[in-house]
Amino acid sequence: MICRKNENVTESLVQRELLGNTAFAAKTAITARRLAGLQLDGSRLLKKTHRGAVTGLDLDRAEHRYLLSGSADATVAIFDIQQDQSAVSQSQAPTESAELGEHQPLVFIERLVAGTATFRNRRVTQVPEGDGHRYRVSCVCWYTVDSGLFVTGSYDKTIKVWDTNRQQVTCTFTFTAPVMAAAMSASAANHTLIAGACQHRDVLLCDLGSGAFSHTLAGHRESVCSLAWSLRNEFEIVTGDSCGQVRVWDLRRPGCLHILDMNCTTKKAAAWQQQRQQQDVADAAAGRRRPSATASAYDSGGRDASGDALSSESTHIVREMVPTTHIPGSQGSTRQRLKNMPSISKDAGVLLTHVRPTKRAKGDDAGLASLPDVFQQSGSSLLSLKSHDSAVLAVMPTPDGLHWLTLGSEGRLRQWDALTWHNRLVSYPSLRLTSNPASHVISGSSTIIKTKQLAVTPDARALFCPTAGSVQVINVHTGRLNSELQQGHFGGVTCCIFDQGTDSVVSGGEDGQVLFWSTPEED
Repeated sequence: MICRKNENVTESLVQRELLGNTAFAAKTAITARRLAGLQLDGSRLLKKTHRGAVTGLDLDRAEHRYLLSGSADATVAIFDIQQDQSAVSQSQAPTESAELGEHQPLVFIERLVAGTATFRNRRVTQVPEGDGHRYRVSCVCWYTVDSGLFVTGSYDKTIKVWDTNRQQVTCTFTFTAPVMAAAMSASAANHTLIAGACQHRDVLLCDLGSGAFSHTLAGHRESVCSLAWSLRNEFEIVTGDSCGQVRVWDLRRPGCLHILDMNCTTKKAAAWQQQRQQQDVADAAAGRRRPSATASAYDSGGRDASGDALSSESTHIVREMVPTTHIPGSQGSTRQRLKNMPSISKDAGVLLTHVRPTKRAKGDDAGLASLPDVFQQSGSSLLSLKSHDSAVLAVMPTPDGLHWLTLGSEGRLRQWDALTWHNRLVSYPSLRLTSNPASHVISGSSTIIKTKQLAVTPDARALFCPTAGSVQVINVHTGRLNSELQQGHFGGVTCCIFDQGTDSVVSGGEDGQVLFWSTPEED
């Protein structure tokens, strides 16, 4: 009996030959059908080695074989998910018959526990011996070239680089606060930097070559809780903080490159471009030249390139950059007001965007009428620009590098254009991320945020988002909810990755389980 999946594959191949469909379209259709039939795979089981919640997963990029997992109980494990369990079962002892068919961890790093001793009637904490972490492992990632090294970050304020074969720490970077996120660039060819974010405003870059910190990205007003490297530019990194602000950085330039604004949408950008084109046509018809996008466009007499006097409001031409607003009827020349404007440095995360100064009509504010709505927010600063209303739990680029995805603790997903950095207004469903309404864990006087790990298929069409008790499969471009992977974890799902070798999904939950979701084979 021919299985239904083979019939669908044969039909796709016939349509490709008869209708002229491309191989990419046929592959996309087959992948879509396989994703629609994802179910819990009971034949691929991992031994439960973590007693706490699984906080991070990563699959090596070289062979897509070794699965790295970190847990809230400060343990780290590595599994070989392509190992033949039938051969392993024959070599196992009879006492292990209850665990036949489960993947045993190749490497397991225990928690580093500090002992106590008594010295002169005083209880003293001894310095622990070993290489493990003492507190919650918040993030894990493989070295981008091979599986010889992997990186772990923990709440014990350290990022450790491990030798996989020796199971020893080769380098340790100590931070001033619990580490929330750590990542390496998958497209890096000229550096081996590890971006680390802790409960602090600054993001530190760790250099594996020197074993020291090489860069400090300063600009956030709250602690940074998520970050990711760009897949198109090895020097570009995106970070998100606990107040909902997302910033774009370029290591070759000082300061912040851009701040994502959820109110700056594609429609407004298109309207602004159309208005600029109309202004160019009008200027060309009148014989006026566009001034340069620098302060040198203004001559010493306060006149524009066409020789006409600039209006007082036309000097306010920076997109939410100047924290002061012009008061109508103020005294002083335009040159004096430009001189008295507060200087804006790149260290404050500002990207100057000058526009064409327009002439002011008598009795009205024509100088500001030609600006779009997003440019007319008087008195606002860049510090108020936000991508989400609350903490940014996840930041990741799509595999094609054309878009970015961000997830806020309020349950909102947003998609951003990687070229213009505008909100693409994709209507994603509202997500219930945790079963507990309080999404934060209070520890003393500080607030620790539970981050999430998203996954996207290689064709950038399907998004896997962990929620309270299930993994939701969402169309990246339309925002439609395709399916929901549930009845697997006994609690909330914290992280997930996509295995492109088998077109399956691997998820980790608060119950400490790591589960596989794949398309069943029907006879």
